[in-house]
Amino acid sequence: MDFRWSAKPLPPREQVLALSESLQLHPKLATILLQRDIREPEEVKRFFEPSLDHLHNPFLMKDM
Repeated sequence: MDFRWSAKPLPPREQVLALSESLQLHPKLATILLQRDIREPEEVKRFFEPSLDHLHNPFLMKDM
């Protein structure tokens, strides 16, 4: 099997600067978050400060 890495396209510079400035993040970190479709401050907080409440119930998986 042949596997090749593929990078996501860079988000618009305006979005990077807006997220970077609003949350006081380095622009490179803001770029990575935007590439992961993490755009809102609440989503950023959830990403960096996860909670057990945000996990899926493992018993909903088949054969659990």
